[in-house]
Amino acid sequence: MTVSVPEDVATDSAGNGNTESEELSRTYDGDAPTATINQASGQEDPTNAVPIVFTVTFSEPVSGFDAADVDFSGSTAPGTLEVAISGSDDAYTVEVSGMTGKGVVTATVPAGAAQDAAGNDSIAGTASDNTVYYYSFLGLNDVISILQIAKNTAPAEPVDKGFDVNKDGKIGTEEAVYALRIISGK
Repeated sequence: MTVSVPEDVATDSAGNGNTESEELSRTYDGDAPTATINQASGQEDPTNAVPIVFTVTFSEPVSGFDAADVDFSGSTAPGTLEVAISGSDDAYTVEVSGMTGKGVVTATVPAGAAQDAAGNDSIAGTASDNTVYYYSFLGLNDVISILQIAKNTAPAEPVDKGFDVNKDGKIGTEEAVYALRIISGK
């Protein structure tokens, strides 16, 4: 919006007209920034590598986004999750460490995590793949399940669903091969 006062539209007590004013311009930004958080490109899932990496992309440049602005309350991996954030403007990288056992690490961005140049708080972030399964080692029950799968004698519900490699909701041959590769280091 631009505002100006033309010459001689107002007078003082002596009858003198005003001079033309300079233009005053202001831009209104009422749009809150949006955010998405997902696994970083190349992030293995499942993984036993640390850190687990997520990317956060905002719809516009923001400030004030830091480690306290990432929520892990949906995570099941034990330990004290530690966060390191790098980036600026509209692109950030979130690195997570501190997991002490197997479970999922789920990262979300709550509303108000960052602000745009106009001071608008960001809205809660969206995600399409913001969960990574972390394992520190395979336990005895995991190995037994893997061997049962490999011999086609697996129970209907395996002990650990974290190895659902093809994301079909079932633990089958592909998952057994993947887990055996993990054990063998190949």
